[in-house]
Amino acid sequence: MDSNEKIWYAVVNPNAGSGKTVSEWPKASKTLSDNRIDFEYKTTWKMGAAVEITMKACAEGYRKFLAVGGDGTVHEILEGIAKYVQISAVAKTLDKESQKVALDDFTLAVMPIGSGNDWIKTLEIPKDFNKVAELMKKDSTGRQDVFCLSLRDDNTSRNLESFMANVGGVGFDANVCKKVNFEKNTGKSGKVLYLKALISNILNFKTFDCVVEADGKEIFRGTTMSIALGAGKYSGGGMLQVPDAVLDDCLLDITIIPLMPLHRIIRAVPGLFTGKLLKDNPELISAKCSSLSIKPLSSPAPLVEVDGEVVGNLPVSIERMDGQLRVLKNL
Repeated sequence: MDSNEKIWYAVVNPNAGSGKTVSEWPKASKTLSDNRIDFEYKTTWKMGAAVEITMKACAEGYRKFLAVGGDGTVHEILEGIAKYVQISAVAKTLDKESQKVALDDFTLAVMPIGSGNDWIKTLEIPKDFNKVAELMKKDSTGRQDVFCLSLRDDNTSRNLESFMANVGGVGFDANVCKKVNFEKNTGKSGKVLYLKALISNILNFKTFDCVVEADGKEIFRGTTMSIALGAGKYSGGGMLQVPDAVLDDCLLDITIIPLMPLHRIIRAVPGLFTGKLLKDNPELISAKCSSLSIKPLSSPAPLVEVDGEVVGNLPVSIERMDGQLRVLKNL
């Protein structure tokens, strides 16, 4: 198993970037080979396949993963790593001879081909295959927090877990992601999708009632249209809903948008792109915490999204995982 620890395992999503990966991966793989980077790869075949691929690779001893795609591919690989770490922890409690595996053992990088690529903005990773390969060769890495979400899927009445590397959201934010992903599945792409979905949801938004507790203390109870939460700061093609988030500060950032008149909501939109959302809109509620709980006080329970993927419904509780993930970073 030790022989695989230094080999990069690339998980290739052919659907990323509205299918652009099909033509871009041969160029990317040649770049890796030209830079003498030792790698193996596997291509996904359906949504969720990257989780399965990653968990199997972890069991085979791989510890360095390369997402070839966008934020959705990153999210699925993270899910695979985090689930493997959890399973190994349980195995260790049952068998003291079992190998100890920690989040700190793993490295995650991305060869950016997808349409969003928000996660890499915080890490300052360039959209250039050669430059990414150079960072991989130099082992230019930092650390980042990973958050575990426990929530519910109203469609199946099941309790679920999901893991977050970048930004998530409840209500308005999740509805935007749902619409964007629907458009992507019809073959559309580009940053304009996020802007169109944003405007559409502003004009047709639905509020919800909830109670929010940060580190066990109630910080909000009432009507809101959206709650953003993040380890990273960029989402939705460059929006800054949690502009003060820091990937490795061991804290989750929260922005709560309470019920506001439509003209105030529209006036706040530019701040999403300038980083001045909180500064220019003092009625918004923000906080930093290591654990978070959001419970619905109305029905239907609003959607929850993580890293651009709708993963379930409220209620949700969020905890930071032990350790930190190594990530490729432009130092």
